[in-house]
Amino acid sequence: MFKERVKVVDPLVLMRKSFSKVDFSFYFKEQKGIFYLVKPTNGKEVRYLQLLDKNISLFVPYEGEGLLVRARDMEGL
Repeated sequence: MFKERVKVVDPLVLMRKSFSKVDFSFYFKEQKGIFYLVKPTNGKEVRYLQLLDKNISLFVPYEGEGLLVRARDMEGL
């Protein structure tokens, strides 16, 4: 899975801050650790990403396309 993945160290990620049910904003912060930038290309990869916890194992990069997945969650794939 994820044949084309790029290793990224300490990336900037987008985070959401909620003020109420309808009011929120986004900010970015540096997430420490090793990640892989991936772009899902089939249903199996999309399903795997859906199983990961947002803002724990799966992040949206500040720049670029795709998703950031922690390296430990990519082991064995």
